[in-house]
Amino acid sequence: MAAFLSLGVALLVLSPGQAFAQASENSQTLSIPQARAIARQAIQTGNIALADQISSALLQRDPDDAEALLIRALSARSAGALDVAEDAAAAAYRASNNPALQFDAAIMVADLKARKEQFTRAELWLRRADNVAPDERRKEIAARAFRNVSRLNPLSIQLRFTARPSNNVNNGAETLEIELGGLPFSIDPSGQQLGGYEASAGLSLAYRLSENETQKTEALAELYFRKIWLDSRAKELVPTASGSDFDYGVVIAGVRHQRLIWPELGTSEFTGLLGNSWYGGEELARWGELQLRQTVRTSNVQQLRFGATIRSEKNLDSAINSSESFA
Repeated sequence: MAAFLSLGVALLVLSPGQAFAQASENSQTLSIPQARAIARQAIQTGNIALADQISSALLQRDPDDAEALLIRALSARSAGALDVAEDAAAAAYRASNNPALQFDAAIMVADLKARKEQFTRAELWLRRADNVAPDERRKEIAARAFRNVSRLNPLSIQLRFTARPSNNVNNGAETLEIELGGLPFSIDPSGQQLGGYEASAGLSLAYRLSENETQKTEALAELYFRKIWLDSRAKELVPTASGSDFDYGVVIAGVRHQRLIWPELGTSEFTGLLGNSWYGGEELARWGELQLRQTVRTSNVQQLRFGATIRSEKNLDSAINSSESFA
């Protein structure tokens, strides 16, 4: 049985399409699809009040009417009520199982986030739009919008995750017996290869501090952690060992500055980094690094890169292994 919606005399006066009317002197009775069609037409013709009135009536009937929520979002955005528009578009995305409608809703939320300079959140919604895009044309729309927002976003985030089994989670030796200078030596059992499982997660951040036609400066941060679990065979070989003995973590912070010192050559880049690492729950090393890079354009499509790195490292588990290097 078809659902119908009764609207009062104000709708009859404001309606842009009398062809939809099933008239009485004081009211109209419209099917739900007809009401939605009138609301869409009202949006297109700029009759925001009518679109909002119809969406309100539809949502009184069904608060999870995704199309009505999207119509409310469109009318609210046109009226400048951006927070209302964002909430309605997000609700439409969640309420719908129609990929095309979800795409439109996600694109709208991304647009509203970008208007409020919430660029990272806008990028997340554009990824959602890409995931539900029902065709290549919409995928290209989402990709183009993502590129535009990324250029505006001062924050760049990269995430990495891995998980895998390994027959050598501790980077150990293949045998307990080694030969040095013709003499046999035995190594500690915990130094042999141990099997198990490893999972790692990495986070890279870059935040643009300043930028113009000739220079860009960014703050950098890097986090990495690898977690180890020993298998039953490894626990038999070394009963005193635990997976946490081989956990590894790194924290890096720094600044990168790029500048066109010699515009005819290419970009000059200077990067300073400070790092700290841990192994088995104990601090392993601290280091500082200075990187110098120069790009030289050889044609419109080719370029050469030259660089040098100065590094000073202090190994906290053994001062003997501390070093300074230039490459």
